[in-house]
Amino acid sequence: MRSKLLILFLCVCVACTNSRLNKENITITVDVEKIPEYGFVISNQDGHMQTLEFDTNRHAEYIIENLEAAYLTLHNGFSENINFYAEKGDQIHLTYDGISMEKTLKTNGVRQPIIDYLKKIKISWIDPQNYTLGITEFSKLLEKEIKKNLVLLDSNKTTLSKASKKFITLEQNRIKYLMGISLLNYPEKHQKAFPNSVLQINKEYYNTLKEWMQEDATLLCLNEYQYFMLKSSSILAELGIQTNTPYEKLLAQMKYIQSHLKNEQVKQSLLTILAHDYIEQNGIEKIEELDQFYRQHITDPQLKSQYETVFNSWATIAPGQKAIAFNAADSTGKMFSLQDFKGKYVYIYLWLNVYPCIKEYKTLKELQPLLDEKKITLVSLSLENDQEQWKNALSNQEIQTGLHLYLGQNKDFLRAYHYDSYGIDQFIMIDPHGNIIQTHAPKPSSEEFKNLLQSLSKI
Repeated sequence: MRSKLLILFLCVCVACTNSRLNKENITITVDVEKIPEYGFVISNQDGHMQTLEFDTNRHAEYIIENLEAAYLTLHNGFSENINFYAEKGDQIHLTYDGISMEKTLKTNGVRQPIIDYLKKIKISWIDPQNYTLGITEFSKLLEKEIKKNLVLLDSNKTTLSKASKKFITLEQNRIKYLMGISLLNYPEKHQKAFPNSVLQINKEYYNTLKEWMQEDATLLCLNEYQYFMLKSSSILAELGIQTNTPYEKLLAQMKYIQSHLKNEQVKQSLLTILAHDYIEQNGIEKIEELDQFYRQHITDPQLKSQYETVFNSWATIAPGQKAIAFNAADSTGKMFSLQDFKGKYVYIYLWLNVYPCIKEYKTLKELQPLLDEKKITLVSLSLENDQEQWKNALSNQEIQTGLHLYLGQNKDFLRAYHYDSYGIDQFIMIDPHGNIIQTHAPKPSSEEFKNLLQSLSKI
């Protein structure tokens, strides 16, 4: 599961001065002497990374809304990183020369004892050989391993409590649920230890999962807690039922959470994460049951607003809606917009100058006669940061087909079309009237693309 669990609760606003006065937020401001060559990035526990944008005064801001506490990592390019912790209302200011945090970083408003602790903590994992144990012995051993990992925290409680009493409780549970991954992995690891046997996971294993599923809304800010609760509910939801597709599994999991969890805040938050994450990845086609179930059971206005935001962002680019226009230049500087291709199908290719993207051009060249026959215009919008590098890439004979334009990192356009940078590229099919056919159309090298071509009406 490619989960983006904390994104729901991390609403990032860059260069928003008034937001700093809001005590409901966590605010981090950064001033540098020189803008970092490889960027200054803040990441959260689940790996979501936000590159800060510095203004002309070499100042940047990072705002986190609606989160009680956050474990963060500051990245100075690829060379340096520092683990941070912050709570709602914290106003953190950082300054450094833009070259070396280690040598020049100065901080104000930080909880220094916690940062010092985070530098020292190292997690000791359970020995893989212990997956051969039965679940009872394994659980007891896991509890002992958790206590070992709490030694540093326990020995520094007095100092850490002065910085934040909340941190002590959160860190205890962060370590517990981080170690809980071993419990989630137990069936698979146990089976590997006995490859020739038939795995029998009994009630004791499932009961152990249930015992670990502590319903505590104060822990929702922990990615480790969210992950364990969601993964456990997924395992338990499939007991005794048959699910064939990811969508069916999701519905079963949501129904399990609704019927078995008691704490409304925990329940509604987990349901929102599941619904939000699924729509963020798959859009809103054929999710009527999910949508109805969510709207029926969620009453929290803030959670409903988060769901509506992502739902509506996909509704605006649903098939049949007006396509979001672009403005981009060719290598000579001549500007083009979507309006220039009115009366033709437009197959947009969002791409980067990397091998997986370039590979698709081989198929596109082969399909060019068919695209011409169908009156489909191929428009390649480059996402390269450096326009000169893009122009140099155009000399590659392998990509010489269609119209090449430079879009750059137009974040509004990419965000509107739900471009996923992890996927590198994206194809968008637009009809002759400027309406969307598919925002995540099949790649030309796929069998689905041929089916899409056959479905297009003649102009």
